[in-house]
Amino acid sequence: VYWAAEKGIVRGYSNGYFGPEDSCSREQFVVMLWRLAGRPAASRNVEFSDVGSERSTYRALQWAVENDIIRGFDDGSFRPQDTVTRVQTVIMLWRMAGRPEAGSQAYFDDITPSSTGYAAICWGSSDGIIKGFADGTFRPLNECLRQEMVIFLYRFQRYRDNI
Repeated sequence: VYWAAEKGIVRGYSNGYFGPEDSCSREQFVVMLWRLAGRPAASRNVEFSDVGSERSTYRALQWAVENDIIRGFDDGSFRPQDTVTRVQTVIMLWRMAGRPEAGSQAYFDDITPSSTGYAAICWGSSDGIIKGFADGTFRPLNECLRQEMVIFLYRFQRYRDNI
């Protein structure tokens, strides 16, 4: 948390708390990725039905669309306020990394080759970016808590520093 706050990737609440057990929206996670990337400019329009250019996060969403880090849903929406899931965070990190090949399979009891995000989960687990739970599961559809996101981002940055 201190690393991410010092780098300007995350911010706490106005009361001074970070809220490690709080969930985070899809939009908030994209903003964290954009900040991690150095707040780069982008020019591609965001064409999600539920995201307008007046949105304070629009520049981050533009960058993520332009770099194929995010995609919308079949109905044309992005659902920026939906809680981001663990698998969605790993997929976005994997795309940001350039979709690298995984070194091994995913060794989680609840992940199979037909699981959504399988390649991203394999990559994230083989490169030490993600870890599962003590019972051997990854729980891909669980909401990704703020503390988990910061850990994923920290490990992702270490991964990028070493490639």
